[in-house]
Amino acid sequence: MRRGWRIGALGVLVLGLMAGSFLAGYLLARQERLDLWPVASVLAVEPSPAGSPSPAGRVHFQILWEVLDLLEREFYDPTALDYQQMAYGAVRGMLETLQDPYTIFAPPPQARLLEEDIRGVFEGIGVSVEKRGAQLVVVAPLEGSPAQQAGLRPGDVILRVDGEETATWSLTDAVTRLRGPAGTTVQLTIQRGGQPPFAVTVVRARLRIAAVRTRLLPGQVAYVRLSSFHRQVPNDLRVALRTLLAQRPRGLVLDLRDNPGGLLASAIEVTGFFLRDGVVLYEQRRQGEPLPLTVRRAVVPVDLPMVVLVNRGTASAAEIVAGALQDHRRALLVGERTFGKGSVQSVHRLSDQSSLRVTFARWLTPGRRDIGRSGLLPDVVVPLTASDLAGGRDPQLEWALTYLRGEGQAE
Repeated sequence: MRRGWRIGALGVLVLGLMAGSFLAGYLLARQERLDLWPVASVLAVEPSPAGSPSPAGRVHFQILWEVLDLLEREFYDPTALDYQQMAYGAVRGMLETLQDPYTIFAPPPQARLLEEDIRGVFEGIGVSVEKRGAQLVVVAPLEGSPAQQAGLRPGDVILRVDGEETATWSLTDAVTRLRGPAGTTVQLTIQRGGQPPFAVTVVRARLRIAAVRTRLLPGQVAYVRLSSFHRQVPNDLRVALRTLLAQRPRGLVLDLRDNPGGLLASAIEVTGFFLRDGVVLYEQRRQGEPLPLTVRRAVVPVDLPMVVLVNRGTASAAEIVAGALQDHRRALLVGERTFGKGSVQSVHRLSDQSSLRVTFARWLTPGRRDIGRSGLLPDVVVPLTASDLAGGRDPQLEWALTYLRGEGQAE
């Protein structure tokens, strides 16, 4: 496999994306992602390799054909034999025996969503939704999206999509139905507060996942928020940093909180904006010594004092960036212990457009720390409580700003 193909996650799945919300045609929900597409470092999606099982594999899998033959000849209801679902069930059962939550199988609809998240481009209406019991609830429309232009608001309940009730749908079912080719329409039946239900027609469009948000905070501190590491993130960050650096900031906050991951190649490239040289991570495969993956120096280098904000939702590729900056003493990590995702997956497209994600290596920080179980411990632990959120307070960001502005000892 060429080095250029290496990428590392979300996905996923749950590439989205994020406390239980799913960007329909945007990012995958964090809860859905943890259930469907666990946060992971992965290889680029590619066709499955040609080949055949080992002799031992062929011998032991003979039993599957024996069972299928018996079911075809004896099961009392032959109409219940759904060969596709039986095959998918056999694959899932096979993977369960590995006891690895990151080696997973995805049927075609979910596989398609994963590929869209990896690309950072999708076609849909651009709305974040979540399931609250049986209700499909709008969290927020994407800025400038067809959903926003059609007037959808946070808290709207989507009762029906093209006339079909959503109450029994999974979050993935809903997102699959809300996405679709640009230029096509979808009709939503909306319940808003105590008003009678009403219909909204939305025209789908081609949209990009906006994973980079920046602004200049008071005291001349640059703020960069990365919500994932899809393929477009390094270029989007390069453009944003040029604008920020032109304003001559005195420090920079890199906010990786609730970032579930993305592409390993993107994580390495992003690290290069802030680190001049050195190892970003080590990749430990099934055989041989750990392989060092080094910085790819960015066109727009950033030499400002830095604080990186992390929390339990900081995972995978986001932990790679945070761990590299911490081990090289390039930035202070502030916040709460991270998720602890320390393995790398390859993603293969199968013959029916389903996909298989396979753990093929573990990754280590530049200091050769394996964070797979414990995550990264911040240099400065600053909790963010429910009362902080309810009151609109962000003590983690405030600590970072106090430190970078040089306003005395941050407490």
